[in-house]
Amino acid sequence: MNFNHLYKSLLILIFLTLLNLPVFSQNVKPLNTLVKETMELRRQGKYWSGLSPFRNYIKDSAQAMIIEFKRYTADSLENIRSLAFDAIAVSGQKAKDLQIRQLAVDILVNGCTDKEAAMRKNIASQLEHFLKPDFTDSSKLKLVSLLKLESSYFQNTVKLIGYLEMDTQAPILKNMLDSGIIKNRTLQWDIHLCLARMGDKTEINYCVDMVRKTGLNDKVIYNLFPDLAYTRSKEAVDYMIEVLNSDLKDCFSTNPDNPVQISCAYRVIEFLAPIIMDFPLKTDKDGELEVDDYEKALTACRKWFKKHLGNYEIDRERF
Repeated sequence: MNFNHLYKSLLILIFLTLLNLPVFSQNVKPLNTLVKETMELRRQGKYWSGLSPFRNYIKDSAQAMIIEFKRYTADSLENIRSLAFDAIAVSGQKAKDLQIRQLAVDILVNGCTDKEAAMRKNIASQLEHFLKPDFTDSSKLKLVSLLKLESSYFQNTVKLIGYLEMDTQAPILKNMLDSGIIKNRTLQWDIHLCLARMGDKTEINYCVDMVRKTGLNDKVIYNLFPDLAYTRSKEAVDYMIEVLNSDLKDCFSTNPDNPVQISCAYRVIEFLAPIIMDFPLKTDKDGELEVDDYEKALTACRKWFKKHLGNYEIDRERF
């Protein structure tokens, strides 16, 4: 074989091999060093990059991320704890391993007793993105223990109890409503929703009737229809399908330059898509609609529900 030809072939082979090798920069820092430096800058009020520098670690080293940031969840500064809990939440949500997801949930549930109300609210909203198996018996008991504290400690987590179908807490929640000890109207409503999610027929009817009597407009659709979806009840879904089939123009388009009246049916599709099994429209991994033509989408949905009105299935595995 010609030497020059062999040499060129060898160079090409080496080049192609190098293309498939991971590139390691001398500037890449170990995770513990990066976390330490980040938190020190955060402490000085000089860090505003969020979790972007940790993108690869979140993807490939979720457990290490959770362990490294856990030590900062008890820090005296709120902005330090905030970044720590966010890092743990995102790492847990992205992890595929159940034990890693459970570890994240357990730490987040512990954070629900944080001294800052805003922090507790943020942590509760992060927990809503986890799946039922991610909550161990231990983390469930911790959520229940919050019910014994002042209401500001459980007002953002009570719907998690309904989502997790912890039916043994139903009498306690009903007593809170009947005794009148809960003065906050938003919390009262959330407890009604929680009991409806547990399958209490009286509470389901109460919630659906309340929304129905309120009427239809953009505010009701955006603020109350997510609550109907949360209950995962057939009665709530049937009412949403009723609105889906209505041509009454009770909502407005989102175009700020030309806010024309439109049917609220277009909005309802967004709330039905994540909770109905085998929904006729494409959604992404988070349940968000992937739709370009809403008129065609509405027609397809109406046709599908007409065919499946008596036998559609509701997905109860997500918040």
